[in-house]
Amino acid sequence: MERVKKVLFANRSTLPTLPDDIIFYHIFPRLPVKSIHRFRCVSTSCRRLTSDRNFLAALRLHSGRYFLSFSTSMHWQLAPYSVNRSGAASAVPISGNHLTYAKIVNGLMLTVHGGYKTLVVSVSNTVTNERFLLPSFPEPSSMDMMHFYFCHEPETDRYKVLRTTAIGAYNDANPTIMKYSVFTLGAHATWKDYTLLQLYQTGNSRSVCINGTLYCTRFSWNNSVDGHISVIGAFTVKRKCFYAVKYPDGLPSSRYNHCHLIEMNGALAIADVDRDFDCRAMKVWIKEKGKFRFGEETWTEHRIEFDPRWEAIYGLPLSYSFSTSLDGEIMMGSTRMRSGHGCWIFVYDMERREWRIVEIEGLGDRMILGNFSIDEYVESPFLLRQILYPSSHQLVSKIV
Repeated sequence: MERVKKVLFANRSTLPTLPDDIIFYHIFPRLPVKSIHRFRCVSTSCRRLTSDRNFLAALRLHSGRYFLSFSTSMHWQLAPYSVNRSGAASAVPISGNHLTYAKIVNGLMLTVHGGYKTLVVSVSNTVTNERFLLPSFPEPSSMDMMHFYFCHEPETDRYKVLRTTAIGAYNDANPTIMKYSVFTLGAHATWKDYTLLQLYQTGNSRSVCINGTLYCTRFSWNNSVDGHISVIGAFTVKRKCFYAVKYPDGLPSSRYNHCHLIEMNGALAIADVDRDFDCRAMKVWIKEKGKFRFGEETWTEHRIEFDPRWEAIYGLPLSYSFSTSLDGEIMMGSTRMRSGHGCWIFVYDMERREWRIVEIEGLGDRMILGNFSIDEYVESPFLLRQILYPSSHQLVSKIV
């Protein structure tokens, strides 16, 4: 062996080598992220790699996991899981209990812990075990509704946490005043407060962030023509402002609070089933890209049939959630009743027009009661402190 080493090192200048881009962007992204993180100590090139945004994009292309979360109690506490989708899809818990919100964006996870008046908001990287506690905020009253969203703005590469607060109980005759606050990771040490006019949040919403714009269901808009109408609330992450988007005409108003917002090839889309307990197909409306005046949006409707054998095989559906993969596939997470409780992910390829089904194992006896969501999950080798401290400017916050 020693002789072989001497021969190799004596002639290493003549040995064939792979280009760096192949090593870093084609081989490394296929390695476990924790292994990639250890390469930081090997060389300067590897250390720079874990801060390279193009590498994260390459890493996402080889993502092999789902992020699954759902409520497990009548107090709507969330249970987040990382699900390995290669072979037998096994679910592994990735955070503690008593969560009321959990969202993964580019490998960073925003979580909201605690009771209604003792909320603790934090951002963490599960690979590097870093956790950043966001500054506290005024305690809400018993009549206030507070919601959180985690957003990414690709143009400035900023991560922002949006907190909306509806002051008082909402009703059409006496609409509430809605305020919202934004915390920008790596830029501000405090929440920036704003007052929202004409738009009101009416309940727990489903959301999706697409190219720097966050879209949310369960918003109401008070305009001079129609009065109070249900709309999609759109938040421009860079400009920190809201505007309204009209639902497609083909979607019944009774489904506004139940449909899911997803991304289809960079465009906003809506996915929904006909009825929760007697559905035979799902419908997808894809919005034309761009910002339009309210009511001038163009939606294209698609109907995708379900396999009629599913009910006999998997049982009656109890809940649904929709998302999309990096390949443009539609992921439909569904919990179904079949001799107990089971969870399946139905993946639809829009080009091939065919389904594949993944059963989730490892949930144990945990009962899925609501707030069921499914997203594609990619772990990040980036150090959280690199995002929080991009320059010598120091945030007045805490990393634990």
